[in-house]
Amino acid sequence: MTPQEYKTKWASESPPYGTFDDYVIFESLISNNRYLVRPEESDYLMNKLFDKWQQNKIDYIHVLKDWNECLGAWNGGGITLIKDLPKFIEAIRLIDLTDNSEGYGEMTSQDIGHLVEFLTNHQEEEISIHCE
Repeated sequence: MTPQEYKTKWASESPPYGTFDDYVIFESLISNNRYLVRPEESDYLMNKLFDKWQQNKIDYIHVLKDWNECLGAWNGGGITLIKDLPKFIEAIRLIDLTDNSEGYGEMTSQDIGHLVEFLTNHQEEEISIHCE
């Protein structure tokens, strides 16, 4: 079966002038299906999760730790394996978003919904995060 690739709104478009054409990739290690987001979108998502952690609404999940401490995928070419995928999915579901996210790098509620769907559909598979 051919791997499928999904992209957020901003990952589907050419980046604005002066912005690198880079991606943060959520990838199944079994089916090799991928969900691509721009680094700015990844930071937007992680900032939202970090805010929830500071408000004591979520635990300090593994992906957030790697992002905050510049480890794995956020350490210049490394890889993060999502070790607590169910907690990560639940944390993402708690993010407050509006459909008005129009600034470059802001994830829309539709993008977040698609990411949750992607992660949920691949819960039985190991998911990695890496940059390209």
